[in-house]
Amino acid sequence: MIKAVGGANGCGTLPCRHQWRSDRCASWECGFTPNPTFTARETVPRGFARISVVIARLIPAPGKTQEVLDVYRELAPLVHQEPGCKLFALHTDGKDVFIVEHWLTSEDFQAHLASSNLQRIRDATKPLLTEPSEIWPVQSVPLGDPDKGVIH
Repeated sequence: MIKAVGGANGCGTLPCRHQWRSDRCASWECGFTPNPTFTARETVPRGFARISVVIARLIPAPGKTQEVLDVYRELAPLVHQEPGCKLFALHTDGKDVFIVEHWLTSEDFQAHLASSNLQRIRDATKPLLTEPSEIWPVQSVPLGDPDKGVIH
């Protein structure tokens, strides 16, 4: 499951309990449907064209963090080969798992959402998670050294 939080555009609560919170949109007219089964109707929210960095938080069940990491260790190389994938990196604090993604275009990210690679990851991690994943599509804010102050 996904619970998308934040972002420049989005919608209110879906009947399926997933949320896309925003101060701009109160319906699902944007077409974004975070769905654990990744149906064909999923699209990237309006305004996402400027957002190529995605941060996700997964909350494994107690004692399942390593199993979640193992799923990604096996399948991340396939995601790395997807068109437009500049970064797909995992991080952990020992409890939760964090993913930082960077895609060349919103179309590349949308293709990733529909990919069999991501579906395989979803299928393998679903029984290992206690809560819906949280996803934040974000914009980089360049600062300081241009090589160190932004993800590129």
